[in-house]
Amino acid sequence: MKTLTLDIPYQMNFTDLLHHHKFNGLIPANWIINKRIPGIGTTYNEIMSQRHSIIIVPFTAIIEVKKVGHGDRLCVIYGQSNIDEAIEEIGRYLADARYPHKKIMTTPESFYKVKAALSKQVPGYINEYFMLIDECNILVEDALFRKNMLRIMDEFFLFNKRSMISATPLIPTDTRFIDHDFKHLKFEPKYDFQEDIHLVVTNNINASCRNLLDSLKRLNDKPILIFTNCKKTITYLAKRENINENYKIFCSKSLTNFFQQQGLENVFDSVAEQQYARYNFFTSKFFSGVDILIPEKDKPHVIMISNIKHAPHSIISPTVTAIQIYGRSRAKVSSITHITTILETEIQNEKEIKHNIDKSIYHLNKLQELRDKSYEKATKKMLSDVADKDDLNLVFQDDGTVNSYFRDNHLFSVLTRNLYCNSQSLVKQYRIDGFFRPYLTEIYEPLTEEDLIKLVKLKTKKKSIEVLKQLENLIKGQGSYQLGINHEDYFVYLGELYTADPLICEAYFKIGAKEIRRLNFNRKKLRNILFDLRQGDQKNNMRMIDEILLSFRLETPIYIDEIEKKLTDVYVAFNFQRKPGKIAKASATDIEDYFDCKRINGKKKIEGVYKTYYILYSPKFKISEESLQLR
Repeated sequence: MKTLTLDIPYQMNFTDLLHHHKFNGLIPANWIINKRIPGIGTTYNEIMSQRHSIIIVPFTAIIEVKKVGHGDRLCVIYGQSNIDEAIEEIGRYLADARYPHKKIMTTPESFYKVKAALSKQVPGYINEYFMLIDECNILVEDALFRKNMLRIMDEFFLFNKRSMISATPLIPTDTRFIDHDFKHLKFEPKYDFQEDIHLVVTNNINASCRNLLDSLKRLNDKPILIFTNCKKTITYLAKRENINENYKIFCSKSLTNFFQQQGLENVFDSVAEQQYARYNFFTSKFFSGVDILIPEKDKPHVIMISNIKHAPHSIISPTVTAIQIYGRSRAKVSSITHITTILETEIQNEKEIKHNIDKSIYHLNKLQELRDKSYEKATKKMLSDVADKDDLNLVFQDDGTVNSYFRDNHLFSVLTRNLYCNSQSLVKQYRIDGFFRPYLTEIYEPLTEEDLIKLVKLKTKKKSIEVLKQLENLIKGQGSYQLGINHEDYFVYLGELYTADPLICEAYFKIGAKEIRRLNFNRKKLRNILFDLRQGDQKNNMRMIDEILLSFRLETPIYIDEIEKKLTDVYVAFNFQRKPGKIAKASATDIEDYFDCKRINGKKKIEGVYKTYYILYSPKFKISEESLQLR
């Protein structure tokens, strides 16, 4: 396919750009157009153009916003209407004389309703209407997830005038584009249009997101737009104490129940009302083409999150998804940050990836030929089982042929995933594309999300071993890892470990890892040792000692029953234990731990009993200043 590159000499809207290059303000036919800059009014241009148009957009969220903006000028058909309702709606619209140039907007999956209506009322529609597929990158990007979407391509090539456009087009290998003499039109800005992007590579998504949000909160009160396909990350962040009163989640209808089951109530499947909170979460339905209208004075901070180890589908392409997300805010942005984990695998050569894909397709075709020629069921099953184990099976259609869009999608996914092998390959791709100026920060926490997940899955001794291992890593890393402002992360992780196994954590700080391992993690022995240590700590509790010293008179006989009563009162007040779970029983001899004293055994009967008493001379401890002041 031939490529024509045209300059964008300075900032201008799309209509002016078309006039600048002598296209008379109209999108030309038979082109795949890379407009390069999102949000410059491409859809607006077609809606306002003086011709009949059918505009195909990938998501209903786009339609809802455009309908609010253009009102009756635009006829919208999507999932909310059945085919009979669509025919009636289009009939009424075509009969409305206020708008001589008809504009119908729909999704690929709902085009059949438009076709049914126009076939009855405008039989020559394929010659009278211009078809524009907007945000055409989705045809490749979502091909394997929305297979019905691709039916639009059979209709697309029937139109006499048609084109596709995106700021981030993925050129399909569909041979019909060459058969119909399509060309690639690329606009390239000649002014400084690059945007700074902060790329944060981390081993703990939650910690890095938490720290960034806290930093932005201190910076200013502008809205924050968070784009991610990781449900767990959205749930974690939305439930944070300083967020849970001022958030909104925008997602597909199929996800609303999930978030509501997590106790999150501010969940929406549309942005048509254009009402936003301080913290706004968006899933992929809102990544491309959707206008987010925020006043320019409130230019938002944008955060993209790729939690690829827990949610592989949350991966973000630097050359496609990142640019699309940036373009959602019509007020531009105050800052944009991409937080991601890294796969830490060996990076592959692009040519090698393509070769391996085509080689797998070739072998699968051969297996299919052998299967078709075989008459034995066992042989057919064996060949099918072998083929089913190959990931490239997904590029085949039901009739056994390769769908070029499925292959393009798989190649795009593998190439994008390959960028996440290390941080430098990701930075390099951002730089090569040239839309962003990347600034890399690598933050490695002493504990990762994978570590914390292990604690939930492991049981008994294996869990104790893992807790001790992670505790050692955390303590050793306290000085060398970047633990966030005021070491918040350190205490968060420590709390997680204490929750998982409080016995091991207490033992670590009191007797050390070596002794825990010497005792082979025997919990009974560890409890006994810790109890003895606690009892010693309690016995030397200065506040308890102060109370004992202040409870007795010096150089005055004090009978042992009075001593035992007063000591018991103090032991109860301070929960002093000699055995686990049982308040210590006071003995008169305990007083010898706290005073220099003399014991006088009873020689004279008092009320019929020989009574023993103590004379206390001086305390063995100094009373604290605090206790003296309280007295």
